[in-house]
Amino acid sequence: MRTAIDNYLKAIFECSFSKRKTTNKQLADYLKVAPPSVNGTIKKLEEKGLVYRRPYGPIMLSDVGLQQTLKLIRHFRLCESWLVYDFDLPLQLVPRQAWLISDFDNPQIINQLNNYLNYPKFSPFGGAIQDSNLMTNDGSQPLINFNRGQRVRINSYLESENMINVLQTMNLDLKQTLTIISYNPHKQMLKAKREDSHVLNISEEIAKCVYVSTLDS
Repeated sequence: MRTAIDNYLKAIFECSFSKRKTTNKQLADYLKVAPPSVNGTIKKLEEKGLVYRRPYGPIMLSDVGLQQTLKLIRHFRLCESWLVYDFDLPLQLVPRQAWLISDFDNPQIINQLNNYLNYPKFSPFGGAIQDSNLMTNDGSQPLINFNRGQRVRINSYLESENMINVLQTMNLDLKQTLTIISYNPHKQMLKAKREDSHVLNISEEIAKCVYVSTLDS
């Protein structure tokens, strides 16, 4: 059974991707819990040596916490790949089910699953599986970081049910190219163009969780 510590380590990892740190508010929003609840659990993680937290500052995984989290994430993404490969599940259901069933620690199971799937390098949502360096930093940046006129390619995205629904509605998937048109900070909206010239209005919240790399030299 997944523990609160597992859930928080995963949340910290996903909220801090590409910047290696996150905040109490980001975790509360991600986990859909009250900030005081986050404070209590983070304190327990600090006591176990799994995270660092500066007073009123960012929350970061310690070296020990990162290694433990990479193991959790690797098993999780491997199970995502398995569910997509072998089951006819709607994509929106895959992350939650993969997280629940990946709560194992038997090397034989991991090796056999890797062999069965031919050692997949990436999850169905673009996250690296086998390479620890790519898992923590593959060179991608959030879509929201790019400026007008820049061309980018989608490498991965946060695999929440809402994200999957939004991207499917926009007909966006991995490896697709976008050209940034504009960003309106007041409306918190980014405008981008697909390769077929269709213009998309992407909320700031979504644009922060789509990870891309530039195609400009």
